[in-house]
Amino acid sequence: MGEKEYVSGRGVHYVVDIERCNGCGLCVAYCPRTNTDEKAIVMTKIPNTNRRGYIHIDVKDIERCSACGICALFCGDGAIREITLDED
Repeated sequence: MGEKEYVSGRGVHYVVDIERCNGCGLCVAYCPRTNTDEKAIVMTKIPNTNRRGYIHIDVKDIERCSACGICALFCGDGAIREITLDED
């Protein structure tokens, strides 16, 4: 468990830390892909909880991510972060 890096279908890098997730579901609720059959992120179901006992987000299909950043914007716990890679 912990942090895992994902690259969206549009090449944007995100770090998802399920240990920081409190299961509020705002990221899923505001994701523009949630109300389609092309979900990028979903909430887990019990018994899949993090170490703090919360259900958490799960990246279902990162290729379907539109890279809008809304999930990171609404995440108050910093469980989803967009990252910039340094290029030499």
